[in-house]
Amino acid sequence: MIWTSPHQQNMNNTTKTKTMKQLVLILAVLALYSCTEANVVKEKTKYVVKDEYDPLEVVVMDSCEYLYGDWSNATVLTHKGNCKNHK
Repeated sequence: MIWTSPHQQNMNNTTKTKTMKQLVLILAVLALYSCTEANVVKEKTKYVVKDEYDPLEVVVMDSCEYLYGDWSNATVLTHKGNCKNHK
């Protein structure tokens, strides 16, 4: 058996703990992003906000339509106001 000082043992335990925390973080991030899938209907439109942007898309959620697309440095989702299920 190889003798190691308490300081070396503490460093090894610290390194193992750090590695385990990093591994748990990586697995948590993968779990969050791997469980998502598209579950809304999207259609491309001919509407372009600015020349350098892609055309807007119409997204349907809960029988309401939303416009979805890029706007400057953001992605925008805005209600069109034409729900099919008004109560």
